[in-house]
Amino acid sequence: MHVVKGVLAITLGGGKNWFSFGAWVLMWLSFCLLLSHGVRNVGCSQSQAQVSWDCFGGFGGWIFTSRVSFGAMMSIYLFFQRISFVFHQVVRVLPVGSLDFGCVHNVVPVHVERRFQHGCQSVPMPKLFRLCCLLCIFRIGEASNPGPNANAWSIGVFNPSGLNSKVDIVKHCEHADVWLGSETHLSQVGFNKFRAGLRSLGSCYKYVVQGAPCAFRSSSGVGTFSGVIALSKCPARPLPQQFPPELFQSSRIQVVGACVHGLWIQLGILYGYPDSAQHHARTFQTDCLLDQLVTRIGCEATGPRAIGGDFNHGLSGLSQQARLYDLGFREVQDLALTRWGRPIAPTGRGSENIDQLWLSPELQSLFAGVTVDDTQWATHSTVVATFAASMTPLCHFHWFQPCAFPWPDSWCASLPDWSSNLTEQYACFWNQQETAADASSKSTIPPNCFGRGRTFETQTQLTNWAPVPLARQGDLQPGFFGTSKDASLS
Repeated sequence: MHVVKGVLAITLGGGKNWFSFGAWVLMWLSFCLLLSHGVRNVGCSQSQAQVSWDCFGGFGGWIFTSRVSFGAMMSIYLFFQRISFVFHQVVRVLPVGSLDFGCVHNVVPVHVERRFQHGCQSVPMPKLFRLCCLLCIFRIGEASNPGPNANAWSIGVFNPSGLNSKVDIVKHCEHADVWLGSETHLSQVGFNKFRAGLRSLGSCYKYVVQGAPCAFRSSSGVGTFSGVIALSKCPARPLPQQFPPELFQSSRIQVVGACVHGLWIQLGILYGYPDSAQHHARTFQTDCLLDQLVTRIGCEATGPRAIGGDFNHGLSGLSQQARLYDLGFREVQDLALTRWGRPIAPTGRGSENIDQLWLSPELQSLFAGVTVDDTQWATHSTVVATFAASMTPLCHFHWFQPCAFPWPDSWCASLPDWSSNLTEQYACFWNQQETAADASSKSTIPPNCFGRGRTFETQTQLTNWAPVPLARQGDLQPGFFGTSKDASLS
């Protein structure tokens, strides 16, 4: 028989009072509901899985991604434990038999001096529940259906129809690592205010690169209806280019390099001419802009690349889009349609996909999904392409290649026994030749000239050099736009 110190005790046959029993039942009911919630979300989409536990069967991941639910379950249990404590504090001063619950039995009176000596105790936490809490700390195995990868990264395009006085909206659009923006209306004054606003709000976009500043259209510093910008959480910088001055000064084109998770990506931003009476031959003018980007990004650059922005034309409205297609680039929504049958969604007021993001073959191998959201901006939808964190598809086979050997005029070396393992004897042959030539040479031969025939197994390597940076203002700008090992080490 369980005795609670006080004037009145209410016990059950199993030694649990009514409040402890109710807390115990609700605790396990909450645990079962959480478990069923995790089972239902196994194999769901990324957006749904973000609100559920990251992997079924990994208790460590469940406890960290279900902090709110777990805290609610613990609160329910402790709340009823507190009710039990307060109940005993109240009823212990009542006369014996003043409360009758019908099913209550084993009422044990206790003297007042014993009551003050022992005090009132709450019911201890069940041992099985404490064991479950302990198991939640450790990860047991790995999930058969893993959840979304936290290291996945993304690139998005958006058209805010002007970024003046919209810093707070940009602050809450932090679900993409790199944003390519069009129609910013930012003059040099507006750009300085916008960048200062991001810093004052503590935005995660620490790197902001814009194209040519827009011309003023009012005394308040608001620019004309153009402008492009790049917002990045990762290091980003403008890249050198040789665009015609009149095209670049239109504030509709820019080239940016961003280092996302150690991977350098060259990005082109375009804002095409809209269908307006103010713009004559808008298709021809947009084609001229896109031609410069295709030449700079598609032809003169290598590695992971992308071209995005508000084209103000459909997927087949520009002749340079066919050129992009011939170079192996694909638009993200069209790529999702080809791979998964996902229909192409319009991104503007009409029925066409005018906000586009074209990916190079290197980025297509990492492409994991696309999201079109029409709730962030008034007239345009945002398009966000998600990429896998693994860089394995970009790895290539690598073998050691020694530098040119300064062979002397003559040297003497013995030939190996070719009757045994030919692979080993081939390496031995070149070792003997290099050693004998080094001994006969009058000058010191660098160590990187040795090593012929010593690669026995293929190895994979990820080589991603940084693009050539833009020179300082007033210096000679580089005319080579490929990758540079020196720039990546500087």
